[in-house]
Amino acid sequence: MKYFSLFLFVILFHLSLMAQTSISVLPAAPTAKVVTGKLGLKYTFVSNTLLQPNLDNEPNHRVKVENIGTNIKTSVTVSYTGLNADSSMPILSGGGFASFPNGGTVNLRVGDTTIVQGWSSGWRECGCIIDGNNNKLVRFIFTYDSAYYGPDGLRDGDIRIIDTVIQQVTIVQRSQTQLSSLGVIQTTPTQQLKGSFIIPNYIKTSTTLSSLKIATNGYSWNIYNTTPSYVTIIDSVGANKYINFNITVDPRQDYRIEAIFTSSNSNLLIPTSNIVVASASSYTNLSATVLPYGKALFTIDSVKTYESLTGYWRSVFSQGDSTLTVFPGQENWYGSSESDRIAKTANSKIIKFSVANARFGDSLWAYPIPYESWGGATSKDGKWVVYILNQRASQANLHNNTSIDWIGVLDGTTGAKKWGLRGDQSLQEGLEVGISSKGEYIAVGTTGSGRVSIYRNNGSTGTLVWSNPVDYTNGNNNIGQVRKLIFSDNDQFLYAGSGDMYLRKYKVSDGTLVWKAYIGGWPFVNGLAIANGYIVTGTKSKDRTVIRDSDGQVIYLSGTFGYDANVDSTFSGPVVGFGSLVSNNVTGRAIASIGGNAVKYAILNGQFVLMADKEVALYSSTGGNVLTSKTTNIGSGSGEQSQSGWANALGDRIVVTARDLITGVFPRKAVAFQRINRNINRYPTMDSIGSKSFNIGDTLRFKVTYQDFADFNVISSLLTLTATPDTTGLKTIIRGDSVIVYGTSGYTGSGKIVVSITESSTTEKFSVSEKIAVRILCSSPSIPTSNKTSFTYCKNETSTALSATAPSGSTLSWYTLETGGTSSTATPTPITTSAGTNYYYAASSISGCESDTRLKFTIVVNDLPAAPTVSNVSSCVGSSISTLSATASSGNTISWYGNNSTGGTASSTAPTPLSTSVGSMDYYVSQANALTGCESVRSKITVTIGAIPAAPVASNVSVCSGATAVALSATAIAGNTLAWYGNNATGGTASSTANIYSTSTVGSIDYYVSQTTTSTGCESSRTKITVTTNQIPATLTTSPISYCLGATATALTATATSGNNLLWYTSATGGTSASTGPTPLTTIVGSTDYYVSQVTTSSSCEGLRAKLVVTTKPIPSAPTLSRDTANFLLSGAPGTSWFKDGSVITDTTQKYKPATPGSYTAKTTTNGCTSVMSSAYYYLVTDIINLSKDEFIKLAPNPFINQLNFDFIVKGYQKLNIEVYDVATGSKVANQQNITAGTQIQLGQLARGTYIVRVTSNDNKIAHQFKMVKL
Repeated sequence: MKYFSLFLFVILFHLSLMAQTSISVLPAAPTAKVVTGKLGLKYTFVSNTLLQPNLDNEPNHRVKVENIGTNIKTSVTVSYTGLNADSSMPILSGGGFASFPNGGTVNLRVGDTTIVQGWSSGWRECGCIIDGNNNKLVRFIFTYDSAYYGPDGLRDGDIRIIDTVIQQVTIVQRSQTQLSSLGVIQTTPTQQLKGSFIIPNYIKTSTTLSSLKIATNGYSWNIYNTTPSYVTIIDSVGANKYINFNITVDPRQDYRIEAIFTSSNSNLLIPTSNIVVASASSYTNLSATVLPYGKALFTIDSVKTYESLTGYWRSVFSQGDSTLTVFPGQENWYGSSESDRIAKTANSKIIKFSVANARFGDSLWAYPIPYESWGGATSKDGKWVVYILNQRASQANLHNNTSIDWIGVLDGTTGAKKWGLRGDQSLQEGLEVGISSKGEYIAVGTTGSGRVSIYRNNGSTGTLVWSNPVDYTNGNNNIGQVRKLIFSDNDQFLYAGSGDMYLRKYKVSDGTLVWKAYIGGWPFVNGLAIANGYIVTGTKSKDRTVIRDSDGQVIYLSGTFGYDANVDSTFSGPVVGFGSLVSNNVTGRAIASIGGNAVKYAILNGQFVLMADKEVALYSSTGGNVLTSKTTNIGSGSGEQSQSGWANALGDRIVVTARDLITGVFPRKAVAFQRINRNINRYPTMDSIGSKSFNIGDTLRFKVTYQDFADFNVISSLLTLTATPDTTGLKTIIRGDSVIVYGTSGYTGSGKIVVSITESSTTEKFSVSEKIAVRILCSSPSIPTSNKTSFTYCKNETSTALSATAPSGSTLSWYTLETGGTSSTATPTPITTSAGTNYYYAASSISGCESDTRLKFTIVVNDLPAAPTVSNVSSCVGSSISTLSATASSGNTISWYGNNSTGGTASSTAPTPLSTSVGSMDYYVSQANALTGCESVRSKITVTIGAIPAAPVASNVSVCSGATAVALSATAIAGNTLAWYGNNATGGTASSTANIYSTSTVGSIDYYVSQTTTSTGCESSRTKITVTTNQIPATLTTSPISYCLGATATALTATATSGNNLLWYTSATGGTSASTGPTPLTTIVGSTDYYVSQVTTSSSCEGLRAKLVVTTKPIPSAPTLSRDTANFLLSGAPGTSWFKDGSVITDTTQKYKPATPGSYTAKTTTNGCTSVMSSAYYYLVTDIINLSKDEFIKLAPNPFINQLNFDFIVKGYQKLNIEVYDVATGSKVANQQNITAGTQIQLGQLARGTYIVRVTSNDNKIAHQFKMVKL
């Protein structure tokens, strides 16, 4: 029994406790600093200033750097001081984790921008928890390292701090913590887990343990508060809680313990030291009891080790030829002695190894290069290898060196150089190259300029396709150092990681940018993997990112994971990298901690993880438990011996390529080939392996032996031996540990026997198999003979059965193949249904053995010529028909068979059909090939004799002169078409368009039409259509009629000429006619037009319409009578008729002076219409006394409102009379008698208007009139 430690690490949830009380409010985030530096650089802190205490998954601390001043041409490095530990990281001079866009020096143009970043280790990396004061400081110190005289006068070699950025950050309290086991348990068969672990006293008494589980890959057991026998909780001094458990779990599993604690307050639940697993007594260990049949499941065997003066930290796998190409480079050339450098240069070789199972570790070829290469790639088919020299090659004077290849392209099969680019041809310093799957394209990335270029590989030369695509981040003039280049599987896209912390996807054809995704830094050595539609990146800034390939969407980006990223090809398992943390491929959450800083590979769909370094170890991917490990002899330094290598998907082969940071130790164990035996190592061995033969009738017997581990005994009763043939001709019998093979009656030939050994134990089940080839031999008879082996037929010709004679004592077997195939005893009859050459074969057979060769029969089937080209013939009864014709192909002859579709006698003379009767007759003709004699099928010519159709049916036409002409019509029989001949009774040209007759001339014209049967073309006799044009009657003469408004009208009348009738209309054209005249309306003043025409009774031809105007005149208004100073009555209208007391007066003038008093009225007549009677005017005639100068009669005021003041002085008169007349109507409206002077006359009853007031005396000698206005 062995004991292993299990460690629980803390994972802080990014969740505040729900449904709890006293949740604290997050503090305000500190303000991000902005600093303007001495050399014109502006610094802005752009990361979060509120952090978790354990720092897990926090983004790196980032500072944006902008050049707002002069154009700096110096080297600037930066050191970073973290929260609770200091670490100095020279990040801008080659190997840094964060870089300016040019990849090594500032040299920003004015307006350019870049990012630098640093990080602080968290709980997952080192168990570090930020405690004490909540406020911490982050420092970035920028150092000016002058390579030549700079703007501030520094000399070469001077180093000076130029700028410092100090940023305050605040640690945020949380109220929930999850504890996750990432410790070690040996995975064995069925285990009895007994033990306990301690909950330290840093957790407050208010803390509640809500979940405690032991979990495997597929199962979990809640060992808290469920079954009492599983868990015992013991409280002791210091509020520690000891949790004991005892549980049996499944074999061959890896385990982890998960505990979740919740709190009722907001105090942070963070341990001050690691949580350890303890036993029930000492609380220090977890025990595992091994049940029967337990064995280690994995072993590691060293296969080969390759020694070299140079290290290897780049290697590329080629799937097509199962090879691994390693590239020399380990970051220790620069700074070593000249002799060391020369020795390493002389031994600097690119080597291609086989990693196929049969030749695992064999060196295939080696190619020397003058310096170390950080960038190398192979095509997937293994036919091409490309490398690029290290950026530090400038120290070896390789810049612009025209005698040394900067980029080299090699033949992947032989290692021979195909072409390269010299120093003056390349794109300057480079770290990365990539090659497409078939080697058609080569991608090159540089450090200084941040350029990506694509070359087309022409085999012996390279052609630049595109370079330096236009895509800059935040105004940069390049994308930073290029640190990974991978082509898509279909070679249509290129993925490029860069120093500006973006991953870009380009179109290979033209460099078009498809998308770019922020990944936090540039990808590390193995920091870019493509799996099943997703891209996984691991950066030098410890970010891990998963990106969806279709659109560049970042699924998650997590910090503090460390460098590389590797995932299984199906993207079903977790993501591993150079650091220790394993993350879930979908959520990015850490699920295990595995080993230290070393290259790791996810194998077996992510179930296990291989760590490849000086120590090779196999881990469970979920619990992080070591399953097996082995310390190798590669490398001599400490830590990070390998940054590259290879492991196959099954994980049973692994290659470690090592480097060494310690100089002066040579040679080095640089490449190690290891086998990891994942299954229980039980291999059957057999004493009869390979192909075995025996004669027909005999048997083959071989013994199967089984060898297991020396220390593992298998009970023989638990083993089962089986042997299964893959053909029914072979049979097997098992006798103990032997297999007996025999053939069925007469069977010969080859087959395979699958021999398997299976264990039937309930605790350990396995099965191993081996295939063995078996052949039964016999003596072959001679081949058959035949009098004729070659036959020629025409297609579809009746053939005869083949004939052959077998040697005495043997039988015939017929085949359609020269070798192999299925035999038949039936004699074949050649098939002639298709043209071509067919073969049949006859073999002799005796006792199951067949002749070594077969007799060949050749059957040639010639194709038939095509039927000759012909056309059907149509004619009419009684017409003459030409001799029939047909067109033969070149080299063929025509044969006529009359009316015989088959049979008959062929003739070379074509027949001439008769047309004496209606109907159709078929004639037949064929053609024969002059060379083969094969005759075609017969073409049919149908001769159709059509009947003459009857003349079409048509009617004569009668029209009126001047009428609109229309097309004639006739009726054709179904299946016939009309032919119009105009006025031609015979001859003329037929037209399918009907004739249009003319109506300009009175008289008759004849037109002719026939019909033709469409199917036969036979035409009828012509039908005559007579068109008669009749004269229209003359237009009537009318006179206008007048009525006065309201007068009684009579119906209109007109006189038609002889033989015609009248038609009345109310419109000049159109409308509905009436036979009687209409009666005009006189209710509206104006004119109305009526129309009348006459129509001839015999022809119904109607003449033009005559217009008759009926006018309704207005009645004039009644005249208004007035009287002038000469006592004349005035009417004001001409044509006046005067009336006195209703009787007419003969005077018709507009002025009339009555001779006697009375009531006078008047009428006026205009245009024959007389008005109504006017209002009466009362006229008085007297001897008027003229007033003297001292006499007067007065009425005042004028105008008046309701009353008049009446005053007068007239000698001899004391009283006078008053009469009031309305001027508008002429009627008397008021009067008063015997009024004395000074009297007020009341006239309020009168309406406003103009009145005549007449003052008279009783003797009528005084008469005066006043015109007065009433208001």
